[in-house]
Amino acid sequence: MKLPKWPLLLGLLTINQLLRSPFHLWNWSSTIALQLTEYKSVVYEANNSTIEVFERTGASDDPSVLLIFPDMHSPIGAWRPFLEQIEFDGTIRFVRWFGRGESVWKGNTIVFSDLDSILNIVLSDVDDDTSIKLIGQGVGAQLSIRYLSDNPERNVHLISIHSEGFSSPRLVPQMISELETFGKDTVQDQWLPRFVYRDWLRWLNNPFSQAIEKETHLVPSFKISDFDSRLSKQITWVGSNPLSEDQSAALQDCSFETQWTCTAELLALVRKGVSQQ
Repeated sequence: MKLPKWPLLLGLLTINQLLRSPFHLWNWSSTIALQLTEYKSVVYEANNSTIEVFERTGASDDPSVLLIFPDMHSPIGAWRPFLEQIEFDGTIRFVRWFGRGESVWKGNTIVFSDLDSILNIVLSDVDDDTSIKLIGQGVGAQLSIRYLSDNPERNVHLISIHSEGFSSPRLVPQMISELETFGKDTVQDQWLPRFVYRDWLRWLNNPFSQAIEKETHLVPSFKISDFDSRLSKQITWVGSNPLSEDQSAALQDCSFETQWTCTAELLALVRKGVSQQ
C-alpha cells in the first residue's frame, strides 16, 4: 500500500526535530502554550531595536505593572510554570532578549549601556506615578537595578534574583562536561538527558548573546563602592545579596533558575511583596 507523500514527510520532519533539538522544542512549545493562554505578543519599536514582550492584562482596572526581565541565557521554558501561575491584578510583561522571538538589535555594534534602553522602552507607556514591580534575574537584575538608580522618582520595587556583575560575571560553558557542572546550580535535581545538554550548549553559545556577554565582561555594571545603599529599601534579594558580607538573601537554597526549581516559593515571595506595596 502506498503511503500519502505529504503526511509522511511531515511526520519524518517532526521526528527529526524531536531528535535533533529537544531544548529548542521545549522553548518553542512553551512559547505556543503561553500564547494560547492569556498572554499575547506585544512588540515595541525603537530606532535601534525591536523588543518583544509577552503581556497579560489583568481583569481589573489596576494600572500597576509587573515586569519580568530574565537573564539573557534563561529559557522561556523554565519561566513558563511561573508565568502561568502568577496572580497579579495589573499588567504582566515578560521581556524577550535580543536574538529571541521578535526581539532584534538593529545597530552594527552594541555596548553594555545600550541594554539600558530595553527597560526604558518597554516601560515608556507607563505613567510616572504608576506602581512598577520588577523581577530581574542575572543580567536582567543588573539592568533593573540600573533602571532603579536612574529613575529614583518612580514607584519601583525590585525582586533581584541572583544578580551578577558586582564582582565577576558568570562565564558561559563551552563544553558539555562544563555545562553539566554548571547545570547543577541551574536545574538542581531535575534530570536532563545528554542530548538535551548538547542542544542547550548550542543555545547558550548564541553569537549575539556571546557578544553581549563580552560587553558584560568589559564594562562591569556595578561596583559595591558605587552602589547607593538607599536603593536597598526598594530591593528584595533572592539567591544572593552582593551588599552583605555573607551574601544572605531569600531562597538561598534555590538554584539560579529559581522560577523553575522553586516556583511555589518565588510565587509566595512575589505575592508577599505585591501585597506590601
